[in-house]
Amino acid sequence: MKYILPVLTMVCLGITSYAQANKLDKLKWLQGQWVMNTGGLQFVEQWTAVDNMLWIGIGYGLNKKGDTTFKEDLQIALQGDTVWYLPTIANQNEGKEVRFAAIELSEKKAVFENKQHDFPQRIVYNKTSDSTVYAYVEGMQKGKIQKEEFHFKRK
Repeated sequence: MKYILPVLTMVCLGITSYAQANKLDKLKWLQGQWVMNTGGLQFVEQWTAVDNMLWIGIGYGLNKKGDTTFKEDLQIALQGDTVWYLPTIANQNEGKEVRFAAIELSEKKAVFENKQHDFPQRIVYNKTSDSTVYAYVEGMQKGKIQKEEFHFKRK
């Protein structure tokens, strides 16, 4: 009888850990490479799951000559009870990641927010089909709400 409590505790902790780790499973639709071509520029975003608690990604822009015009290292990470979107851009924020907390995660939508960040304060991904994602970043900039939109296609 004295072994039942420790065994039940371990089972409960395992179930809780499994449920937490499965938060990222809702975003499986985002894995892979996504491309958007607009105005002579190509924007690319690529996501790979490292494990059930960490995804790594990269986002970049290319001009017509194939030169990189923009690059960011990306992570989506489960830390404690919170899923974080963690972009890092070398020449911004002293090269440190900016933390955006998930406020909505589903099989069709992911919303990350950081109200204290200058711009953007919100990052949103919407699955519009198995091969398309509508993403946008938005927030206050110079006293006005600004929004940048990305219509990605799966590559």
